[in-house]
Amino acid sequence: MLHITNGDSIAGSLMNSSVPGTKMAFREDLTSGPTPSGLSTDDWLRLRADFLVSPNEPDCLQSLTEQQTTLECAPRNQETVLWFAHDMNCQIHLIYVLNLFAHVRSFPRQLSLVCIGNFPGVDPFVCLGQLAPEKLESLFPARHQVCDAELELATRAWSAYCSTDPNQVEALINSDTTALPFLAASLRLHLARFPSRRNGLGLIENWALRQLNAGPDRFAPLFVRFTGEHPLYGLGDAQFWDVLKRLSGGAEPLVRLTGVTPDANLDSIAWGKVSLEVTEAGREVLDARKDFIRLNGIDLWLGGVHLQPGTNEWRLDDQTSKLVQIASP
Repeated sequence: MLHITNGDSIAGSLMNSSVPGTKMAFREDLTSGPTPSGLSTDDWLRLRADFLVSPNEPDCLQSLTEQQTTLECAPRNQETVLWFAHDMNCQIHLIYVLNLFAHVRSFPRQLSLVCIGNFPGVDPFVCLGQLAPEKLESLFPARHQVCDAELELATRAWSAYCSTDPNQVEALINSDTTALPFLAASLRLHLARFPSRRNGLGLIENWALRQLNAGPDRFAPLFVRFTGEHPLYGLGDAQFWDVLKRLSGGAEPLVRLTGVTPDANLDSIAWGKVSLEVTEAGREVLDARKDFIRLNGIDLWLGGVHLQPGTNEWRLDDQTSKLVQIASP
């Protein structure tokens, strides 16, 4: 029996439980960076490795290749159990894994899923990583066999997520998504990350600016507040830090960072004396007197959409909650 979990925390807890089988952590960050469609497996892995590579992960391509091989060669005659929760990060990774299994020749005869949005006595429930080994054990008997409707929906959802046209995600949300009950809400959160027509910033960036507009803050308490107010994003500290770095860059930064060097690692940022404060440009963008993209441009991947000013600039209309493509200024 093979267990595939979304990240190391759940895999570690399962290893300390009585649940039988081999435990494997799925390690990726498909909510960040390029996920275009139409690539060969080799090109896909190289593209993702180029995005994810870091001093802490110098052999990223090798790790991703080994992970892909393990997934594609999952034991056909043994049960494979997927452990994912209801947040956006988990759901994007779930549709990737289900889509992969739907297209490999050695599809496991028994593919099961544990996917929950709450747990008795755990409030708020954010992710499976909160659960102690004995609590994970209690979920194991309630796993269900993945059905054709789940595989078909995951395949359509992954295709929409990787499309260059984000309207495909909107169309999928408006279709029947009951087979994967947490998917539609997760994809709505994904679309909320697109720049607003109002000021060129998505939901997370606008939230961060509003917090900092009340006064300077440090990274750790700011991240804790974000996860408390927006737990369904399921973002880690590194992903949230990337948002803040983007706000602090460009010709007219919206956020000023002090007490940090460009090569600082995340631990020193989280627990050090890094201070963040909003700039005057940040206040002007927050009040929609200026536009972030017009000030600083944009070069950002959200799923399969590569946002660039004028050439491929999608905005979220705050009035209609619909995405529109902006023509060159």
